[in-house]
Formats: sequence, C-alpha cells, structure tokens
Amino acid sequence: MTAAETQYLLTESTWAYDTEVSDLLLTAAGYALQLLTGRATNHVTVEGHGRELFEGAPEVRDTVGWFTTMYPVPVEVGSDLQHSILLTKANRRRVPHHGLGYGAQRGIYGSENVPLPPVTFNYLGRFDSDKTRPQVTSSAWLLDVAHWSAGAAINRDTASDSSIDITMSCVDGQLATVVDSRLDEAITQRFTAKLKATLQELIRCTSAGARSGVRRCVNCAAAAEPKDVFVPYILINEEAPGRTLFLLPPGEGGAESYLGSLAGRLPGHRLVIFNNLHLHTPAKSFEALAEYYVAQVIKIQARGPYSFLGWSFGGVLSLEMANQLARAGHRIENLLLIDSYFNVPKALADIGLPTVEDLLDPINYHYRPNRADLDRLGKRTRNIVLFKAEEPNEIVASEGQRRLFEHYRQTGCNNLDTLLPDKTIRVEVLRGQSHHSWVRKQAVVETMGQLIVELLEAT
Repeated sequence: MTAAETQYLLTESTWAYDTEVSDLLLTAAGYALQLLTGRATNHVTVEGHGRELFEGAPEVRDTVGWFTTMYPVPVEVGSDLQHSILLTKANRRRVPHHGLGYGAQRGIYGSENVPLPPVTFNYLGRFDSDKTRPQVTSSAWLLDVAHWSAGAAINRDTASDSSIDITMSCVDGQLATVVDSRLDEAITQRFTAKLKATLQELIRCTSAGARSGVRRCVNCAAAAEPKDVFVPYILINEEAPGRTLFLLPPGEGGAESYLGSLAGRLPGHRLVIFNNLHLHTPAKSFEALAEYYVAQVIKIQARGPYSFLGWSFGGVLSLEMANQLARAGHRIENLLLIDSYFNVPKALADIGLPTVEDLLDPINYHYRPNRADLDRLGKRTRNIVLFKAEEPNEIVASEGQRRLFEHYRQTGCNNLDTLLPDKTIRVEVLRGQSHHSWVRKQAVVETMGQLIVELLEAT
C-alpha cells in the first residue's frame, strides 16, 4: 500500500469503526477467502505475540520475544463492508485475552487432535528500518527489520505449513503484505488482488464516516464484555534526576508515537508518555479530556512548574491541561507544541466554511477556551514553542480538508496567536517537513530533541 493509503487505514479507517487495524485487515482477508471458497464464513488461525495487557496478566515487561499465540477466529462477510467489519470486530472480541492460553488448554499446536484452520493471519505491527530509527550505540539492541519482516516469509526454510499464510507489517509507514500460498499461482494471485482491492475499498468506504465523526458500533453480546484495559501512560527514565516532561499523543496514535523518535533524544529526563484515552473512550470536549489527564499528572507530580509536549491533537490537549493547571495556581515551565491546529472555528470562518464540522475530529469544533483563562496562562507560562511544519499535510481526505490544512500552513503560528499573545510564542519551522513526515527524519528529530533538552535544563 502507498504511504498515504497506509496512514489513512491506520488512522481514519480505524477511528470510523472504533476498531483495531487487525479487524480491518482480517475483514479484507475474509472477502479474499470468500472469492476462493464461495462461503460467507471462513475460519482463520490468528497468530499473535502473546504479550497481552489485561487484569491479572503476568508481568513480562522485563522480557524480550514473543509468547506466540495461535487461535481460530471465524471471519464473516456480511451484507456490506460496514456489516462485515462489525462482524469481524465482534468475533475477535469474543476471544478472551486475544487467544492467550488457547494452546495450553487445547494441546500442542499442530496436533491432529487440535486442528487449526489452514489459513493463517499475522499482523506484526509497525516497525522502522535503518532509514528512520535513531542512531544507537553498537551495544544496544536492534530489530533487524530487513531480515525478518514480511518479506522474509517467502523463505522456503521458514515457510508456514498453512495452505495460505498472510503476513502483514507496516515498515517505514507503508503496509506490506506477503501471501505465502501452497495453492495454484493463478488462484493465489486472484486472492492477493482481492485482498488489496478490499483494503482500498475499505479506505474509501470509511472516509465519509471518519470525517463526519460518526462511529458505528455493533449491538451484540460482545459489546457487553469488558473493554481492553486502558494503560494511561508509560514511564521512560523513571529514576532520572532531571525534570519530568509529560508527552501527549496525536489524535490517531498513543504512546508509541514518540517511542521511536523524541523519546530517544531526551537523555537524563523523566518522560511520562500518555496513551490516547480519546481513542479508547471518546470524550465530548477537550476540557473533559484534560481533566482526566490533569488528575494523572497531579498523581505523578503534585506541584509545578510543569512541562508539556503535544503533537497535533495532543498539542491542543496540552494547552487545555496547562490552562486548567494555571487556573489552579500552578506555573507552566514549558508548553511545547508540534504543528497543532488551534482555533478551528476561526480557521473555518476564514476560508468560508463556518458551518462545516466534518473535516476533523468533532471535539475540535467546540473548543473555545475562556479569554481570562488564556490571559492567565500566558502570564504563568515561561516557554511556549510551536514546531510548525513548512510543507502541506499530505494526508488529505477531501477538498475542504485540503483547504483547511493549507490555511494553517500559511498562518504564522497555526492560529495559536489568536489564543495567546504572539510575543510569547517561539516558532521553530520544521524545514521541508509536513505534519507527519518530521517524525521519520532523524536529523529533524535530533534538532528538536536538542532544543527540548536545552529548555528543560534551563529550568
């Protein structure tokens, strides 16, 4: 898939149905299997890493490797693509803890007494190769993506025993799929063509729903089951003596958004990297969302001054968190914002689309912080830095969205100066970079990290 297709699939498409990307990938596999078998329901052996987070799970953070799980899942093709996605989502949610323990209960994998479906599916996740991962010392651990990623599945020595083995991974921002098949070549090519075509149709199908802010849900028994446990944050350099920096994720990601980039460029500083509660349980407003995160911040650091960094959606959230803390009498040391889009209602009015509310997450259209609070925040914040992308946002779903992004690109500081005095805002232009591309550019991330360290250490 192209980088743009991959980005949309991982963000807008998953948001539209409140799904994990594996739900969407499995749905596409279901359509490809229907082409071969003529059946609406086919069973697939889903493979996973087994490092699941749930209440009572064993502590495995100090271990490396996979505790491989393999378990059967029915994949159903419904009346339309939307229905099929919801059926797949429901069927996957019925599997306790993503299949952990199935092998122990049912016997050895491959046993004649415990047959598994001859079609295997494995989504490996997101990885960076040498082109994008940070420079590390020779003694550090490295993941050799080129050696073991999806492309390695075609090696005859490591080939699966399945009739069809589907291996997917997202490397350097592009989804790659390898179909290792024991079927006739022509049949295999029809299967893979249908798989790709369905993914592309899925992207087109979900674009309208994602832009409108409408999330579909399925009314079934699975909906009554407990949701996955939400982990609010992860700690990096927990024992570091330096200042704590709280990092807020972009709208389409979680803590992983920073792990391969800025987290490695802030040595000696304690990092609290938040996961995205809004993706897990959608909030009605930035104010409500900020209240949750501020409570977490206070538990970790009872008093200010505080330092926040937020990318895109996370930048607006950081602003509101700082706003609430300043209102409570705390000081803000650093408010670091990466190409966030501020004061969306004004931006829409400026481009002649004041009544349009389907270009971004609905939460953006109703955020209008109190002027007195903003004036107080400006006086109680030492450093306000906006890292502003120089190039247009390359992930665009409509002409209206393109106009909005272009408007922000042409502003001096993404409308932040309509909320805070422009003399308090330091703008650092990300030369040659877009809203998303900077995170994959080692030199850019390195420069940003150096500036952030200087600000933290100047406290």
